Amino acid sequence: MGLWNSVNLSNVAIMNTKNSYVPDIQGVSRAYGNYFSSAYALYLNSDLAREYNKLLHTVQLEAVLQGTYYSFADGLFNNQMYVLSAQARNDFTSNTLSDYDYRGQIYDSVWNPSAIIERNPPNKQLNLNLTQYLYGINGEELFYWRISQSLDFTDKVSFLRMPMETKLGFSPLKGLNIYGTLFYSWYYHSLDEVSINANYNYKFLNANVSYYLKSNFNDNGINKIVENNSNYLKAGFSNDFRWFSLTSSIGYDIAHNVVLNWDIGIFKKVRCFGIGLMFVNRRRPVLTSNPNDPLRIYENNYIKLELDFSPITKTNITYRQLKQ
Repeated sequence: MGLWNSVNLSNVAIMNTKNSYVPDIQGVSRAYGNYFSSAYALYLNSDLAREYNKLLHTVQLEAVLQGTYYSFADGLFNNQMYVLSAQARNDFTSNTLSDYDYRGQIYDSVWNPSAIIERNPPNKQLNLNLTQYLYGINGEELFYWRISQSLDFTDKVSFLRMPMETKLGFSPLKGLNIYGTLFYSWYYHSLDEVSINANYNYKFLNANVSYYLKSNFNDNGINKIVENNSNYLKAGFSNDFRWFSLTSSIGYDIAHNVVLNWDIGIFKKVRCFGIGLMFVNRRRPVLTSNPNDPLRIYENNYIKLELDFSPITKTNITYRQLKQ
């Protein structure tokens, strides 16, 4: 059992904003920002363990009641700054996907207050966790299972709006790891998110495959329905065949029956010199404010030749083709 009090103080000054976009809000400083908060956390936890011949089983229980009882923010941490910053990072992405285009002016980055301070910290939240591990000979982890649920008592709609999270992982063979995460929403009475991953490693060989499902809920205040599910499959492979190395990966959108990102690369290194050739296709969806064209897809195809003069330098030559 433990009781903690934490104080968070941050002061930011941006001296040169020539190459960075900072949202312009009337009466709010674009050069300075101050943030202060004080929060409490009450911990209750226990650890249990039992040995079975060649196995060790552990159980960990934890309950954490936490909240912020005072906070202050201005300037670069203004509440509206978080909203406009997120919109700018999405709406102003240029065709090259590497910078931001705002009214014809190119910026290298967009000010992101969330990277420093979380927006709207919870005032009263209870986190419940149950974790189990199964260990084999020499302390090797064979299996783990974790379930957690957060209750936000300041949510005016429902304190159960945050989904329950379940994590599961095991290793049936040496080098093979299988793990997954499942989110279930008690508020919508439906699966919120599912991800399943399998990795295999043997010497220089690495292979992986993953599946991802995300439900998009539409809550009109009367009915809670699921629409426009995201459904993806991804696989990757790499190996050193002695004479050369090969890497590849591919992503597939099951819901829309379309291949997304893919790449394949061939590499060869002899002592201090290395050469590689990569063929890459990247597709990035960007939301727009145009109701007639709500989703814009940027397709980035390129071929890259890499030259490695270790330990002196590395360089590359890229031929790129952009499509929209």
